[in-house]
Amino acid sequence: MNGLLAWMAEPFAYAFMVRGLVAALIVGVACPVLGTYMVLRGMAFLGDALAHIILPGVVIAFLLGWPLSLGALIVGVAAALSIGALTRRGAIREDAAIGVVFAGAFALGIALLSAQRSYAVDLSHILFGNLLGVTGGDLWQMAGLAVLVLLGVGAFYKEFLVLSFDPVLATTLRLPVGFLHNLLLVLIALVIVASIQAVGVALVLAMLVTPASAAYLLTRRLPVMMVLAAGFGAIGAVLGLYLSYYWNIASGPAIVLVETALFLLVFGLAPGRGALWSWVRGRAAAAHETEILVYATARCGECSRARRVLEARQARYRWVDIDRDAQAAAYVRQVNRGLRSVPTIVFPDGEVLVEPTAARLEAKLDQLGAPPTPAEPSGAH
Repeated sequence: MNGLLAWMAEPFAYAFMVRGLVAALIVGVACPVLGTYMVLRGMAFLGDALAHIILPGVVIAFLLGWPLSLGALIVGVAAALSIGALTRRGAIREDAAIGVVFAGAFALGIALLSAQRSYAVDLSHILFGNLLGVTGGDLWQMAGLAVLVLLGVGAFYKEFLVLSFDPVLATTLRLPVGFLHNLLLVLIALVIVASIQAVGVALVLAMLVTPASAAYLLTRRLPVMMVLAAGFGAIGAVLGLYLSYYWNIASGPAIVLVETALFLLVFGLAPGRGALWSWVRGRAAAAHETEILVYATARCGECSRARRVLEARQARYRWVDIDRDAQAAAYVRQVNRGLRSVPTIVFPDGEVLVEPTAARLEAKLDQLGAPPTPAEPSGAH
């Protein structure tokens, strides 16, 4: 036990690891909460584009000696509002407008950065973050932006909810749809700026979308989805830091890898919606499709005789007592023109036999390829 505690505490004996943990938790909570709206509205591409669009702002701030976040903030907010204005005019589709601005801005940032001697190192920090290099000032800045984003989400929660689930209803209710859309873009830009130091431009989309997508597989209630997404983000942040420390890999990618692993786990095991449940339901449906349905009653001698034949032939069947199942009784009457004739036996190929003789039932089972009736041992009486 002491060894485990020492293993868990060792990374945080260093001040830079503690600061990295706080920064990772800030990003791990703020990004997924806002990311729930992005998942519900299908805005993942927009989030990725905004993350890359701010690169010129970061580079210009770097060249001028300004705080990198200031340049990122200015360009990010300007880009968000510009995309909103372009799409509102209707001259070009939103995805096309995003693609044009995204590609041009990112290329401009790379061109500006490539003129510097330290191009490779600086680009690496901007693209993939430097979580363990955050300072106390960086933490205050990240916390301030994260609080601002969360306050925005809280203040406009109902409006964003309606806009995400039913934009037509939002318009009918005379909500300021254009303003809300632009505000959501600005909040996305703010949370991206807050996350650059932690995971960088290239990986911030994963922090926004991956935990929220995992939460989406578990619930359809937005408040619960937000809490689950924040929880996945926080867990990914902590486990990613451990992975980074003990495996000696970059902290930003390590956190994203853990988030991805959590998503895959939920994707496979989510109750009722995961891949495993879908496989089980598929097998169950396939089994029902190959079942023989025997509509019968408990007091019917011919029904019992039919059951003995089916069991002797090892046929897969389901016994339905029409005295206890009104829907089944109605089906039997429908098939038999108002009569409760039993046994009524429905086969997987759609054929229906009503009160069949043992020989007729055996012949049908032969047609379906059921195993032959086992021979009696010699000398049996």
